[in-house]
Amino acid sequence: MSYTAVTVGALLVIELIIYIVGAGTISYLFESGYIPEWLIESVSTTYAPSLQHFLEESPEDLDEIGVWLEGIRPPQGTVGYSFGDTDGLLVIRSDGLLLGMSPAGYIDDAAVGQALDFDSLPGWEAPLMAALAGEENSPNLFSSVNSENTVVMAVPVWDDPHEHVLGVIAMSAAAPTLASYLGDLLPVLGISFLIFAIVAGLIGTVFGFLAGRTLTSRLEQLAEASLSWSQGDFTIAIDDPSEDEVGQLANRLNQMARELEDLLETRRELALVEERNRLARDLHDSVKQMAFAASAQISTVQRLMGKDLDKAQTHAEQAELLIDNLREELTGLIKELLPPVLEDKGLVPALRQFTEDWLQQNEIELDLQIQNERPLPVDIEQAILKIVRETLSNVARHSQATNVLVRLVYSDQDLSCTIKDDGKGFDLQENRTGFGLRSLQERASGLGSELKIKSAIGEGTEVSFTVLSRVQIRSRKSSDE
Repeated sequence: MSYTAVTVGALLVIELIIYIVGAGTISYLFESGYIPEWLIESVSTTYAPSLQHFLEESPEDLDEIGVWLEGIRPPQGTVGYSFGDTDGLLVIRSDGLLLGMSPAGYIDDAAVGQALDFDSLPGWEAPLMAALAGEENSPNLFSSVNSENTVVMAVPVWDDPHEHVLGVIAMSAAAPTLASYLGDLLPVLGISFLIFAIVAGLIGTVFGFLAGRTLTSRLEQLAEASLSWSQGDFTIAIDDPSEDEVGQLANRLNQMARELEDLLETRRELALVEERNRLARDLHDSVKQMAFAASAQISTVQRLMGKDLDKAQTHAEQAELLIDNLREELTGLIKELLPPVLEDKGLVPALRQFTEDWLQQNEIELDLQIQNERPLPVDIEQAILKIVRETLSNVARHSQATNVLVRLVYSDQDLSCTIKDDGKGFDLQENRTGFGLRSLQERASGLGSELKIKSAIGEGTEVSFTVLSRVQIRSRKSSDE
């Protein structure tokens, strides 16, 4: 429809411009005298010789002259030597006698055969008198009658020796104006609109369908590729070798996909390195220290076995306690390394199961609060569970808290998660670059969120983040499709 409308509109505008230019040109040529002079010359060479025969007869045959005039006068409105509905032709003898006129009754039927009264034809006197006087200079043989918007022209008819004027053929023509042309323009434009609408409509519809079909197919390819990329599949590439805007966009998107794939691979490698570093630190800070302490207790037991059995028994019990703590620490680290399984449970059931296990391993009260629970895409829920697990692991190791609150609040726009303990807290300025904090912040950033940490010495710690709706919508679409 757009191609059709543009085509029809352009053709109508072009036609209107041509029509106005043509009408203006004809009006200018007529008013400037070019057309009247050409008409006078044409009548002088074409019709004056045949009229000479009638004027040389004595007496003149008025009926024949009238028939001849009707024969040379074209229909009204025909472009020739006459224009418009006021055109008239007169044949006047050299003594001023009116011999014929066309159309009949143009002046007065009774005037034929009588001397012409110039007063009855305002504006005719000057060109008629010039023609009867034998004037052959064209500018003197026509004049404008402004009151009637007409031009009067007179052509002398000579005898064969070209010595005497036998008579005059005079004519009047309505001078065309731009306004008169514009008055006839609407019917022309109406007919043209119908023709253009039919022809251009068929051509525009076919062309628009073919062009739109090609463009739609290319855009669908872009959409399919972008959907695959949003799901993490970068093996799909856009095949569009054209060099137009869509082709350039396809090339840039392919380049972006390659760079994004490289970036994700780099992030995965960095995440593995960071995870190894965190595990090494945890092993060093807890497991290694416990193992060293247990080894020291066992060595003490060995020294006291033959000296003081009671003290040896006490150190043996402490070594056993350290080994139990070491086993629990290793169990916790192993569980952290295991990926959460949510496909069959969902975030909330998995989180409830994890907190129950966590409570059995730690002497800290945990309050889990869930509001307006609803399902989320699996990758989002896995990331949230990892953040909660890692945060609670930090609480168990470092906070010395007695109570911890985990709250998840679902809404139509986002999911808010808050983990708050009543432990010893820490100075954010001194621990801002710690690995544990960086790990949590990176996981939250992967969700398109920002991790917020509030803590102060002796006032506990609060960790919160919000999964933004745009991330949810994008992930949900990818998961559903």
